[in-house]
Amino acid sequence: MREKSVSLGLIVVAIALLGYSATRIALGSSETWIFLASFTALSLPLLFTRVRLAFELKAYAMDDVAIYAMAFITGSTLAPHWSTGAVAMFLASLIYEAFYLVLAIRARGWKNINKAMVFFHFTNPFAKVVFYFAAAAPYVWINHGAPFLGSSQNALALGACLLSYMFVTMTVDMADTWVRTRSVENLFDIYGTLLLHIAMMAPLSIVLALLWEYQRFTVLLLVVPIAILHASMQAVRSTLEEAQATITAMASALEERDRYTAGHSERVARYAGAVAHFMGMSRDDVLKVENAGRIHDLGKIDIPDAILRKPCGLDDDEYAVMKTHTERTLLYHHKYRRLGAQIPFGIAAMHHERFDGKGYVYGLSGDDIPLGARIISVADTWDAMTSDRPYRNGLGDEEGLKRLEAASGTQFDPLVVEAFLAAYAAGIISRVLEQWKAEESDRRAKEKAQGP
Repeated sequence: MREKSVSLGLIVVAIALLGYSATRIALGSSETWIFLASFTALSLPLLFTRVRLAFELKAYAMDDVAIYAMAFITGSTLAPHWSTGAVAMFLASLIYEAFYLVLAIRARGWKNINKAMVFFHFTNPFAKVVFYFAAAAPYVWINHGAPFLGSSQNALALGACLLSYMFVTMTVDMADTWVRTRSVENLFDIYGTLLLHIAMMAPLSIVLALLWEYQRFTVLLLVVPIAILHASMQAVRSTLEEAQATITAMASALEERDRYTAGHSERVARYAGAVAHFMGMSRDDVLKVENAGRIHDLGKIDIPDAILRKPCGLDDDEYAVMKTHTERTLLYHHKYRRLGAQIPFGIAAMHHERFDGKGYVYGLSGDDIPLGARIISVADTWDAMTSDRPYRNGLGDEEGLKRLEAASGTQFDPLVVEAFLAAYAAGIISRVLEQWKAEESDRRAKEKAQGP
């Protein structure tokens, strides 16, 4: 949730900007009020077709279309004053938030409404005012009020509008993240993809502004393409959410099947993700490695209980059956074709490949093994060595580190082992384990409190 200090700052700035805008509107003619009502009506449909673009940030697509279009339209000579758009965005966003608050109250009752979330959502109209000014001000100052696309400086004005808007929105989110976590290291990575989506909304805003300028009622022609765009983006997001839910369900099913290694896949995922991040991999690649770690033993679901739950060592025949769990993991890739691009079955299935080429299934070596699989191999071995099992006690960390070093260059990629050792020395590995233990303790306490 956006911290109150950041939200209050936005509200103060927005109130000052709204005061300036309201003064201009009050001094205007009846035409100003007509424009205000029109802009508010124009913004509402776009707000109600919002699609969240990123899991980590409360960022939406169609909001940007409304803000850009409003900046372009009110920055031209057609508008009585460009700040009219700020009030329109505020009113449209206020109506939007009030509508969903009423729905929530009807569904759950006021007593069950999270008041902190109400405050958070009702800071959004104020944020829209600040973001609108960030987009509109540079456009107006550079374009000098000329008709839209009617000035030689219009291209520069458009670029300044986009850059200013992105800069201000990023600054607000970074301030919010810093207040909450005292770190913004992941935000640049997150915005790398997010800013591309935001920029993609600019062409739609340009078309909307052009239609408004030359024939206002023709903006209705955009209803169908906007609806299609909304449906497409919603489908992409649904696929991502479905993939994430499938991964979680698969990991839970495996844990239910093999109680001896309960928590193993989640710990491996977190160790692998921490090492991947330590090695400088992108956010998307880190997430891919983590997800592969969660399902790296997925194929064990199909292993017979007599082998999977055997409390002592396996004989050669049993071990041969156990080794097939990596191949079985790949079968899920064909079973879940729609999610194949989002669930890293391939990386998961290669965690038993060895750096020297003596592993299985494919006998790959060196860089032919995906980096994510090489990282999971180290994380998997570390957790297996240092965790207690019903038939043996886990090794101490010192002995586990020695064994990783001894296998560097043969079983494991030396660079990955080096990164793991460095991450361990920096306290990252132990923090991952402690966080997992704390979460497990909380989960068990909640289950106990809920009863059978």
